[in-house]
Amino acid sequence: MSKKAIGPEALVIMISLLATAVIFLVILYPQWRGATEGSADSPAECSSELLFRSMVKTVSFGYGDVPVNCEVKKRTITQKDINKFQGLSKQATQNYVQTNSQLKTTYPNNELGQTNWALSKIIADELVSCYGKGWQGKINLDQAGLLDFFPQDGSLCLYCSQITYDEQLTNSKINLELTAWLETNIAGDQTYYDKISSSLFSISEQEIIKSQGVASFLSILLKQPVVNTQILKSIATRVFISQPYIDTSKPTAIMLVIMKDGGMFPTAYPLEDLKKGTPSTGPICRKVIGEL
Repeated sequence: MSKKAIGPEALVIMISLLATAVIFLVILYPQWRGATEGSADSPAECSSELLFRSMVKTVSFGYGDVPVNCEVKKRTITQKDINKFQGLSKQATQNYVQTNSQLKTTYPNNELGQTNWALSKIIADELVSCYGKGWQGKINLDQAGLLDFFPQDGSLCLYCSQITYDEQLTNSKINLELTAWLETNIAGDQTYYDKISSSLFSISEQEIIKSQGVASFLSILLKQPVVNTQILKSIATRVFISQPYIDTSKPTAIMLVIMKDGGMFPTAYPLEDLKKGTPSTGPICRKVIGEL
């Protein structure tokens, strides 16, 4: 009795399924697992959508496509949220005074300073969560098929969350630049800033910036024989987004800003400021993934 031969269509399906399994197990899953391991976020949201799109694009040799509809989280910060960190904020502001830290100006040891500290903590945790949507900086833009999302000029933004403030905080009109807080507070085994900035600059650039500051880094760049204006614009954008800022009189957009070379950083700004940028950067978010 002769065995029935496998038809060409069935063979193609079997090969495709096998290729999908191999690509997932060997290439994509290790990246995804390494990037999401230890994260407080469930990887089931935006990062898994990007993973699935990456698989489809890879298996179909770039021809397949699936939409990425990253859900934007909406949150209103209230006085109740601030009060959750009353003990930590009081301890931190007392320490700033005792050590004569420069942070004592922004975070004085009083009710306002402690509110500022708690707000900074809440936004910092949102930034860490947002960074997780990009596999904590380890996402491969080409494999994930994100390069075809990019505008011709400017950056791509993943809209992670929209933060509004209750009436009491809105009326207070609190303005905070968060970089100093991020650089001096710990998330796990490193500072918040180190945790979310690992893929913003190259390692050598990070060392220069840490030891000598941004101004020194820019001066070194300007001394190069040929200065590419596009590179300067890219650096200006990175400097801008690496200094998150909130104004409680306006809604805050938590965005993961992704550069075309793979550099990324989660940032917090009023949405109109991210769209506008600066004269040296131009608009920061020319294209946004994720809508309210």
